[in-house]
Amino acid sequence: MNKARVYVASPFFNDKERRLLDDVKKMMANNEEVELYFPMSYKVPNGEEMPNHMWGLEVFQHDVEEIKKADEVWVISHGMYGDTGTAWECGFAYGIGKVVRVIYLDTTQSLMMMNGCDDVYKLRETYDELEGILLEASDDISDLVQK
Repeated sequence: MNKARVYVASPFFNDKERRLLDDVKKMMANNEEVELYFPMSYKVPNGEEMPNHMWGLEVFQHDVEEIKKADEVWVISHGMYGDTGTAWECGFAYGIGKVVRVIYLDTTQSLMMMNGCDDVYKLRETYDELEGILLEASDDISDLVQK
């Protein structure tokens, strides 16, 4: 069986954001139906030697191609005024017809992001229900891939 490819859009600029992504990776590591792609894992070859604008262009182009290859995009939203890159990834995925699922923390959310997705899951700060949300989303995507 082919695994569904999921692009995980999320900020990763502080310990809390990175810790949540680490939890997602651990919880989904043995999932046989879904392969997660985390854009933060991409390292630009010789990136430290590039001017910042060239490095940024390389990251942007790579992210665009990865979103195009994905079956779905899962967005982890940390609130209305969260990461602009994550909001852009969500909008781009929606614009090219990808299934977009938003997992949001218990904070104020952007109505644009909420309206530009196929499913919305609410996650509280404790992350107690995170694994259940991920399994529900992966069950939904595996149904689509098998059709």
